[in-house]
Amino acid sequence: MSKVHSFLLIFISFCCPIEDCKAQNVIDLLGKPISDIEVYQELYALVGKQKKESYKALKNRYSIKYESSGIDYIFNYNCTLVGITFYDSGSRYKRYSGELPMNLKFSMFLTDIKRDLAKFQNMELSKGNPFKGIIDSKNLNTSIYFKDYFVNVINISLKPEAEKLANQKNMNKWGIRLLNDGKCVKGDCFEGNGEMIWGDSVVTYRGNWQDGLPHGKGLYSDKFGRTYSGDFKFGFLWGNGRMNYQGNYTYTGEFQMGLRQGKGLCKFANGMKYQGRYIQDVMNGIGKFYLNKTDYYEGEMLDNKFNGWGKLNNNNGYHEGYFKDGLPNGKGEQFNTQSISGLEGTWVNGKKEGEFIQRDPFGNGQKVFFKNDELVPKPNPGVNPN
Repeated sequence: MSKVHSFLLIFISFCCPIEDCKAQNVIDLLGKPISDIEVYQELYALVGKQKKESYKALKNRYSIKYESSGIDYIFNYNCTLVGITFYDSGSRYKRYSGELPMNLKFSMFLTDIKRDLAKFQNMELSKGNPFKGIIDSKNLNTSIYFKDYFVNVINISLKPEAEKLANQKNMNKWGIRLLNDGKCVKGDCFEGNGEMIWGDSVVTYRGNWQDGLPHGKGLYSDKFGRTYSGDFKFGFLWGNGRMNYQGNYTYTGEFQMGLRQGKGLCKFANGMKYQGRYIQDVMNGIGKFYLNKTDYYEGEMLDNKFNGWGKLNNNNGYHEGYFKDGLPNGKGEQFNTQSISGLEGTWVNGKKEGEFIQRDPFGNGQKVFFKNDELVPKPNPGVNPN
């Protein structure tokens, strides 16, 4: 069976804002894929910091090192986060400034930890290295290295069984990935430039290879109407590229793990288009969604819908305020450019509800009242409107 994996969201409906999705504890990210919104946010916070990437095929490890931030993230072949290392200041690393796990601090002395081992999950010293502490928990292995008897480096990693379970769970979050189980028809399909086909030319890849996987620049096409040109990593569509999905959309922008991830421009076959951020193939974050040439929404997106603060513009004016699942919901303001008038109040599931301020072209305001989107007389005090 071919291992060309595909996960597609081809529906368009009318994604948690990035800033609100960061994990409370960085250790909670272990076992999640690099494309997970919380992992994405963790790495997004380090954008602009110098990083070093390395891939060790024999050890099944891909690492991202941020020496100036004192932290390394270690992923496996399936791009699951399997380890995190925290550093005190040293020859290359600056001290990690975030909160360390397990109540640890770099200023802690080895004897301080020994006096209260229960607080540190009964850490034991390594038999072969008196400057290495080991904490063995259900799913994690933790190693604590001491320098001059002070905590210096902390490494936390998933145990093999926990890593295996995480891999199985995360495979449904893959997008398009190509593995070296097709037929190499031209060139070098292990370390160089080559062409491989899967099935009866159901899928074709031409481009760079590394360690037996598409890695670098390449071209992808399949019999489902999809063509892609751009960057690949570990067999995934990953980096910058352009995907044309015949009859559905054309997307130009960032990819990760075979899915639209990051910033991009998507033009849909029905004439609509979206420019903004994607998380795991879903519109999520700040973006601009064009319904047609004149009507468009600009603001926060969640799960492919208008969610959060935004502004919906059309020929007649605009609505600015809070949205939920594509509809005005919460405080907002409507302005009509034809009558040069406005309304300020509260919407509930797209309908005006309660007291509003209606403003005329001169900015003068008067109170008006709505119930279920219908203009109603002012309620009498003390009278139940129902």
